[in-house]
Amino acid sequence: MPLGPSRNVVLLAGSVLLLGVLGVLVSNTPDRYVLRVVGDPLASVEVRLVVDAPAPRMLDAYRGLGTWVDSYDFDPAYVPGDITVAPRDLADMAAHGVRTLFLQSSRSDRRATGLVSDPWLLAEFLLAADRTDMAVVAWYLPKWADDDEDLDRLLAIDRFSVLGRRFDGLAVDIEWNRDDLGAIERSHRLVNLSDRLRRTVGGDPLGAIVMPPVITDENGLVLAESNAVIDYILDMHPESPLRPAPGEAARVDYLFWFHAGVGSLMPMQFFNGLLTMMKARSPALVRSVIGLATDKVREMLVAPRLKVIFDKLESDLGRNTWLAGDRLTAADISMCYSIASADAQGKLEGRPNCQRWMKQMRETPSFQRAMEKDGRETFVFSF
Repeated sequence: MPLGPSRNVVLLAGSVLLLGVLGVLVSNTPDRYVLRVVGDPLASVEVRLVVDAPAPRMLDAYRGLGTWVDSYDFDPAYVPGDITVAPRDLADMAAHGVRTLFLQSSRSDRRATGLVSDPWLLAEFLLAADRTDMAVVAWYLPKWADDDEDLDRLLAIDRFSVLGRRFDGLAVDIEWNRDDLGAIERSHRLVNLSDRLRRTVGGDPLGAIVMPPVITDENGLVLAESNAVIDYILDMHPESPLRPAPGEAARVDYLFWFHAGVGSLMPMQFFNGLLTMMKARSPALVRSVIGLATDKVREMLVAPRLKVIFDKLESDLGRNTWLAGDRLTAADISMCYSIASADAQGKLEGRPNCQRWMKQMRETPSFQRAMEKDGRETFVFSF
């Protein structure tokens, strides 16, 4: 029904009045109709970067092929020109079968700029290792100072991380001897440092970079070569049953097998491993040619010599419980690594006497104690 003129005028006037009242209210209380975001000021909100918890350190980092890099390879503080090893080189290392990079991550001398080596480069090495699925073991050379510097540097390495990625292992290079300390005092400081480090890092595996097998005494003796060390110790203990005396029936067998490992068997095994590496890691274009050459060398030179040694080993163990008679001697100890290496490669198959010897060697209490201290599943190096 249409509204009359008077009704329209009244409605229009009422609308104008309502708009006026709203205008007054809005102008007098401006905050009442302003939209607000309620919350804590941004400055008081803690910023947190959440990363995965670091993986536990395991012995796996010490297995397989590794390569060694020290400060004179990568740290600008010690390299006069361009560094010779960079994080990008890890891809090439991995392509050649390297599983672990042993990286000097701190150094104690006047050129050191902090508790750790260049932290930016260390971070790049860790991130590059992640991309190439390599492990990085950080190592440090203590100089046996009577303060806390050695421990502080080791702990700085232990705690160093980038985005939750830390070193896969921590190792102590105990070779430093260019000081005025005697061997006894140096050893005492090593034990003290190792004990304090162990109590701090807990159950993480710790590595040790050691000198070649040597024996020392308070009179300044330094004697290397494993068999020479064994002979020296046995000379100091002539009553030991580990070495048959001259004139004993087992003496000849003892002399042969005591020297056969380092003199004949080990060199051939190592050469055989090098031939395997040459073939496996040669460029694809020439691999078949190199394979033919290495296989021929193995056939003509290595295999015949290894067969002669293992044939004699099998024969001698057919008439003896151990390599030199019916009791364990230093000859068995000297040959243990070589025969265990052959066993790991399947070279003892079809040789029951050799297999029996290896089994009884592993069952000796001294062997089991040594393996327990070592902590690895095997002590045999593999190419």
